[in-house]
Amino acid sequence: MPKKTETKKTVGRPKTEIDLKIAKNLGFIHATLDECSAVLEVNKNTLATHNEFQTAYKNGKEQGKRSLRRLMWKHAKTSVPAAIFLAKNLLGMRDNPEDVNKSHEIIGFDFTEVK
Repeated sequence: MPKKTETKKTVGRPKTEIDLKIAKNLGFIHATLDECSAVLEVNKNTLATHNEFQTAYKNGKEQGKRSLRRLMWKHAKTSVPAAIFLAKNLLGMRDNPEDVNKSHEIIGFDFTEVK
């Protein structure tokens, strides 16, 4: 008697296949979840819980940040507005000076109260 070949019955929906290279590229340009959903033609709730998508998207997003930062530093060498932007955002510099009353405070001690 010939042996019967057993086939496994799968339970539930088939796993959603997502192109992780596209997911990484979407992260690179900081696409929203709705935009990713439209491009990949996958429900956004599925994307929000899909671990492989999340990893690829976050990796792409970090690469995009590094690329943008590198470009900003390059432009800061020749562009005053770009240099000012980096100084304000990375170094915490500001256009307006400190409040005159606060300039007397040293580590919580207010000299204006001293008589």
